[in-house]
Amino acid sequence: MLLFVLIDISVILTIKSIHMAYNKLNNYLKIAMIIFAMIAVLGFIYRFRDQAYAQMAYFKLVPLKETYTELFFSDPEILPYSAADDNSVSFKFMIRNREGIQMAYHYSILGLCDGMVAKRLGSGAVVLVDDQAQAVEVAADLGNKNTYKKCRVITQLDDFGQQISFLISGSK
Repeated sequence: MLLFVLIDISVILTIKSIHMAYNKLNNYLKIAMIIFAMIAVLGFIYRFRDQAYAQMAYFKLVPLKETYTELFFSDPEILPYSAADDNSVSFKFMIRNREGIQMAYHYSILGLCDGMVAKRLGSGAVVLVDDQAQAVEVAADLGNKNTYKKCRVITQLDDFGQQISFLISGSK
């Protein structure tokens, strides 16, 4: 009888250890399947990322490319402080297109001397494709420098409302 009890205990322990091994193997298989599924999903996303990004952009779920125009002096350190002897002022400014499409930029150069009415010194137009920049050189006549104390030279983009300026000293 003792022999049967020992055999039963050993069979129970063997069955229990087989069952524990089966559970452990089953857990490993579950973990392996989860890892495989994650790799498959990530591979699918990587493979079709451009189409997925386009769809997200269509539904405005991702930030869209910001569009803007830059207007700046290409070398502000060499802007003139006073008019030349012939009352002319020469300077250079830059326009950079970041609008995503070809743009035509109409610009005006104005002189505002001693707070008086602005005088139109010049104007022009530049056509730029996306991500293109162009330097514009300007030579303008402010009039007799003995008639003003300070003159603000304003460069503005007519259609965009952007402007930059600098001061010129007169002789008054």
